[in-house]
Amino acid sequence: MFNVTIIEQKIGDRQGQEAGIGFGDVVNELDKKYDATGLQEAIQNNARRIIYYQQPDGLMYRLLRANFDGLPSADLLIGADRIHSTIRQLVGAPTGRYAGYVSLRGTINEQELSRQTCEYFSDYVVPTDDRNFTPGERLINFVWYYNIADSSAEMNDVFSDINRKHHRKTVPVGLVRLGIWEKVRGPIQIAEPFAEVLAKVKSPFVTNINDSIRGCAYFYDDKVVLVGDAFASFRPHVAAATEQCAYHSNSLERVYVGQKTHETSEDDVRRYARQMILLNRIIGYLGRSAFFSLFKSLTSYIIFVLWQKLGRRKVP
Repeated sequence: MFNVTIIEQKIGDRQGQEAGIGFGDVVNELDKKYDATGLQEAIQNNARRIIYYQQPDGLMYRLLRANFDGLPSADLLIGADRIHSTIRQLVGAPTGRYAGYVSLRGTINEQELSRQTCEYFSDYVVPTDDRNFTPGERLINFVWYYNIADSSAEMNDVFSDINRKHHRKTVPVGLVRLGIWEKVRGPIQIAEPFAEVLAKVKSPFVTNINDSIRGCAYFYDDKVVLVGDAFASFRPHVAAATEQCAYHSNSLERVYVGQKTHETSEDDVRRYARQMILLNRIIGYLGRSAFFSLFKSLTSYIIFVLWQKLGRRKVP
């Protein structure tokens, strides 16, 4: 039995971000094995299981903490404090690379939308933070992408909140200036369900999009390990960040019960991260019509797949 310290990022009194997260088989496997609360935490739909998540006090957060709180600490340090991880910085891991665009995300209650729009977005329904799963009272989860040049005047403007405080990565819910949101969603030709959602959402949050991967997961004679976004961060298109966390947890468990070596575990999580990074880049570049970058990512992905087919463990 190991004592574990989880280093978790919490920025002051940061408010909930009102966004859904998607997860699939890997999270389900971990949930069935370890969750002792027995509470329903997600909505099953045609695309994947989706849960409403509010950081740091959201549903997923509270369920995870309910299963972990009270354990002592000492033997293993797990850096799980996201891309700007303190532990990540201490071990010298690279920071994320900006992708050239930002996301504006949020939710809106089904009660505020027409029946047709609710039906259109039926695969993007999430429960409320207080576990309301009642049809007609749930939330529609949305994300809107917007291109902004790095270090530009527009970037600085978008990431300056209503109090003119500048944010490095995310402007939280309630702090995005109305003029910014009106500019981003501006007068464009778009399908009616999308137009209704964009018109009625009043307070999204904005986050810059980036990705990165750290070559090593274990440090200091395997006493320190990076997991989740602290190890590798993805663009959001495949919605694989939560899956990655569960994948790392399962892999770490197998190391400490003797089913894997640290080296094998590190190879596995690096391979998983490389695949997700490339898939997200392909989808992102396709959506932005960035065809040269799309070609490069497709080529890299084909090489990656062929490399795995040849039985090579190391990621190219």
